[in-house]
This record gives sequence, structure tokens and C-alpha cells, in this order.
Amino acid sequence: MERRKSWQRERKRSPKTAGGLGVLSNLAERGALFSIAQTRWLCIPLVTTVGALWLHLRGPIPVMSGTTPLPGTVPWWYILAAFPVLGMLLADWLWLLIKTRWSAATIELGIQIALLLVLSSWRLKSGILLSGHTLLFAYVVVRRLLVPFPDRTTRRFDLVVTVLLLCLTGYVKIAWWDDSATLIGGVVIGALLGLASGAGLHATKALARLPLLG
Repeated sequence: MERRKSWQRERKRSPKTAGGLGVLSNLAERGALFSIAQTRWLCIPLVTTVGALWLHLRGPIPVMSGTTPLPGTVPWWYILAAFPVLGMLLADWLWLLIKTRWSAATIELGIQIALLLVLSSWRLKSGILLSGHTLLFAYVVVRRLLVPFPDRTTRRFDLVVTVLLLCLTGYVKIAWWDDSATLIGGVVIGALLGLASGAGLHATKALARLPLLG
């Protein structure tokens, strides 16, 4: 009974927030919402499934070396490899949104994810000289090295997986398609975006307010 009265007093003291985000935030404060691990278990399979559905609906994607079309189509597993890594970033963003709402860290990561998606789509539509895969993988590698979120174990796991995928992508592009231009372009731009994330978060002091530091 005393615990219930205490919870009711705490509820009255808590600021009311309109919309579903306020409900999520209040639940998170009481420890009733997903942990970062559970958020990843939700986002990574969901994003990968959406990617598989998109690939099925779009159909085969032709191979391009730089801006030159080549015979054949890109293997389905190669295209699909990017979506679990994108799911890692979306899980970060969702957790930041729940824990810190529209903080500088939440907005910064949302902008970076949007940039990655726009540049990758631009590659598919216009054939610009960067690889969407290496762009995403390089960004995640640099971000995991510079930004202390999420926890250290998760960051190390993401680093191993993403570096392996980056190496596999590089091998396919060089050995199969002789396409060093988009490989280098994606790595350089992705790394620069990752450096911008780390530098921006440090400069705005947003790192001090991130959850799960370490």
C-alpha cells in the first residue's frame, strides 16, 4: 500500500507530456520499457525484413562499376547485408529518443541516418561515385570508435560485424567488379560523417547526457 501511494505521489510530480512519446518516456523512467538489447532485437530483424521485402518488390539490381553498367545483377545477399547495420543505427536512435527525447544526440543521429539513406538512394538512381554499403559501414565503424553509446560490449560487437562486412564488400567490389572508385568514395564520405558525429557531439557536450556510457 505504501509503495502504491509513493508511486502515485511520484506520478503527480512528474511533468505531463502529450502524445505517445510522453507515455514511453514515463515507462522508461520506471524501468518498464525495452533495454537497449531488446530495442536492438526489435529494430535489427524488423529493418532486415523490410529490406528483404523492398528487394523482392524492386527486383534484380544491375551491377555497376563506377558509372559503367556491367553484365549480371547484384547478389541478393550483398544488398541485404546493409540492412542489419542500418537496424543498429535505428535502434540507437529509438533508444535515444525514448531516453533523452529530442536532445542534440537524438537529432544529430536522425540527420545522419537521413543523409546515409539519401546518398545511398542517389547511388541507386543516379550512379554517383560512392557505394551505399561502404558509406554505411564506414560511418558505423567510425561512430562506434568515437561515440560512447551504446555500451562497450555492444559497440565492440557492432565493430567486429561491420568491419567484416566492410571487408567483404571491398573484396566483392575489387575482385568481382573492379570498382575501387565507389569503394573509396563510400569509405571516405562515411568516415567523414562519422568524424562529424563524434566532433559534433563532443562540441555540444551532448556526450555527457548520453545513457549507457562506457
